[in-house]
Amino acid sequence: MTKTGELQFFGRGDHVRIGTIGNKPLDNPYSGNVAEICPVGALTDHDFRFKARVWFLHSTDSVCGGCSTGCNMRIDHRDGTVFRLQARRNVEVNRSWLCDEGRYSFHELGKGERVLSPLVKNGTGTPAQATWDEAARAVDARLKEIGAGAILGFASPSATNEALYLFKQYLGEQLGATLIDFRTDSEDRRVTEEEDDVLRHRDKHPNTMGALKLNLASAELGGIDGAIRAAREGRARAGVIVYFKPLVRREGDAEAEAKIAELVRSLEYSVVLASHHADWQEQASVVLPVAAWSEEDGSYTNYQGRVQLAAKATDPGGDILPLWEVFAMLLHISGAESRWMTPDDVFATMAERVEAFRGIQLDERRWPGALASA
Repeated sequence: MTKTGELQFFGRGDHVRIGTIGNKPLDNPYSGNVAEICPVGALTDHDFRFKARVWFLHSTDSVCGGCSTGCNMRIDHRDGTVFRLQARRNVEVNRSWLCDEGRYSFHELGKGERVLSPLVKNGTGTPAQATWDEAARAVDARLKEIGAGAILGFASPSATNEALYLFKQYLGEQLGATLIDFRTDSEDRRVTEEEDDVLRHRDKHPNTMGALKLNLASAELGGIDGAIRAAREGRARAGVIVYFKPLVRREGDAEAEAKIAELVRSLEYSVVLASHHADWQEQASVVLPVAAWSEEDGSYTNYQGRVQLAAKATDPGGDILPLWEVFAMLLHISGAESRWMTPDDVFATMAERVEAFRGIQLDERRWPGALASA
């Protein structure tokens, strides 16, 4: 598969053994597959070895959040902890393989401090904990006070289709904002660029194609640089910004996060929805805690335009909510028709109203990884 040829059989008959040529280490971007497919368990994964008994683990079918390929995988977890990721067969996407970047990407979830409860700055500019109802009402009231023409929305291509749809419904349809984007680094061009001839793509987000299908790429803004200009020029006074730290790190991530921080600093009023804490969030007017990958039900659209279900495996704890639920709450508080009680409700609405999702039935969606957009 990788054409690197490290492994070899040595000896004959009952003396045969597996090794590497010249005792060189097995080191390629897909080495984790060797342990996964070993038929007798003689080859093991150092990352998982002695961590847990496999018969104590629970398994949840999901989709990799590490790049735009959307490899089908299984999350093995117990008591709220993810222990390993295993490939799940889908001949149309990843066959039976995972790259190492995706296989070990879950470790990023445990790095850094989580945002656990809503934080709203009081009159003195000091962040104070608030209930979800208090925070949501404060956000909706302030955004309406500033007005649609001065509101900016900046989404994340790591969010689910359901979350992105309600993000646009709230900011675009309910509040009337037109300055909406999600691109920090040419994701719209990278989404179909191959990193190798096996599985990996250069875009390290699971749902860039979903964001494009939902028309979240603003020609007026043209990405994060245009959003920063709009804020500096006063065209955008308020902003609602979704940020998920990447599960697979690459060169340029620090610069992209720095630009998000610059956007927050440039706005008069900013609402940041994030799963993990970062120092720059202290500049935000409101910080809202949202679930990360593996902590919510939803769907992603991969580089092929294939819509796939990623099921919830673990509970994030605290006052953390799925991103789609936050925007459903804001829509309800803002006076919109309240029709979204589950991610399935949101998906059903998208299937009715959005061309890219039209024709996909909810009962079919229950077969993870088996869906292609109409």
